[in-house]
Formats: sequence, C-alpha cells, structure tokens
Amino acid sequence: MTVRADSHLGGLWNTMRIRAYGILDDEALVSRARNRDTLAFDALVTRYRDRLYAMAIGSLGNGAEATEAICEAARSAFRDIDSVGPGCSPGAWLYLHTFRAVFQRLNAPPGSYTVARERRHALVRVDAGDPAATGAPVLRDGPERSVRQP
Repeated sequence: MTVRADSHLGGLWNTMRIRAYGILDDEALVSRARNRDTLAFDALVTRYRDRLYAMAIGSLGNGAEATEAICEAARSAFRDIDSVGPGCSPGAWLYLHTFRAVFQRLNAPPGSYTVARERRHALVRVDAGDPAATGAPVLRDGPERSVRQP
C-alpha cells in the first residue's frame, strides 16, 4: 500500500515520528535540523509552541494572527538554523524569531496585517482620550504597566 504525503495516514505517520523525536534533547534536534531534517525542527517548535503562542497572542490579541506569526517565525528560524550556537538555548532563539515576527506585524504598513494594526490603532485612540469612539476597553497607565479596565 502506498501512502500519499497529504493523506490522513501520512499525517499520522509524521505525527508519530515527531513524537519519537520528542525524546531527543534540544542539541540533538538542532543538529538534525541543521542537516535539513524538517521533522526534527517540527519537534523543536512543538516543544516550545505553547510559550511562543502565549507571547504572540498576548501582543497581537488574535489567535489567527498569533498562529501566522509563529509560522512566519518558524520559517525564518529554519532558514537561520545555522545561527544557533553551541551554548544558545533553542527556546530563546525561537522566542526571538517569534518576537521579530510579532513586531513586524504590529508595525506593518496599512493593509498588511489588518487585525494587529486595528488593535494597535484602537489602543492609541483610547489613550488619546476618546474611548467611546472606538468601543475598545479603556486602558489606564499605572506605575507598573497598562491595566485593562471593564
């Protein structure tokens, strides 16, 4: 029986292989990813996925935008896999790539990433003192950080 790469069984097989890679430590996964082993890189991203997503959704405020930012970060990280040094934490390295992707989305020109840009402009308008015009929650700056008020 031949299994196509895009079939359900093919996806299940890759999932099982990624789980098998999960027992390897970060250095082994990075070493395999340097040899262009995409499943090893997938296992590495999967290991840190929750932390990356938490940072991205916290900044962007939208799950779809956060997921796309992580995908962009993973693509750029895979292209840049050779920059991971021997003492570098792959989690911190992936976090940096995700931060850059999120930052690009927040500072994109008009029409590029609409959800993130609309959220940023709504926050700016609220801070300008016209919360009724936007319908966005009121943000008040405290001594430590902004706090969302109901």
